[in-house]
Amino acid sequence: MLVLITGMSGCGKTTASKQLLEDLNSCSGGGSGSWVLLSQDSFFCGAFVPFDVALKEGSTPIEEPEHVDFEKLKAEVRSKLKQGFSVIVEGHALLSDSELSEQADAIVYIKVDPHTCMNRRIARKGRKSAEINTYKQYFTKFVVPAHERNQLPRINSFPQVHLNNNKTGLDEEASS
Repeated sequence: MLVLITGMSGCGKTTASKQLLEDLNSCSGGGSGSWVLLSQDSFFCGAFVPFDVALKEGSTPIEEPEHVDFEKLKAEVRSKLKQGFSVIVEGHALLSDSELSEQADAIVYIKVDPHTCMNRRIARKGRKSAEINTYKQYFTKFVVPAHERNQLPRINSFPQVHLNNNKTGLDEEASS
């Protein structure tokens, strides 16, 4: 089984994926048919461009799907599935690869407003106060548009189930 967990950077994909992995493996006992987690971030290619440099240059490839080596990611997914594992893959650009999306048994899209995602990403990295304004500009100029351009049009092509439970740990964490 292959499950993709996607959404805007900072929405809680990694948190949700790790919790799901822990829950599923506790149910399976960790034996044959166990679950593994792969992160799209482990398959980035190319150099990181500092936020202030990206703003000055007016572009950055790091937020675009081309910055992910999808061939290596898909090879790793195939390898894990062949070994008998069920696989969770988390990442912000997963829907950009049609083959990966079509192979998935389930796609979980975590929808959180951009402002919350930005604040979570700032808090997660423990950025210095001098960096925060630059990072907010970067997030608004590159992260949000890349997500809207590359992911949102694809999410509507998949079956959807909407959960409206404000009592989950993820909702509480996403809103803080």
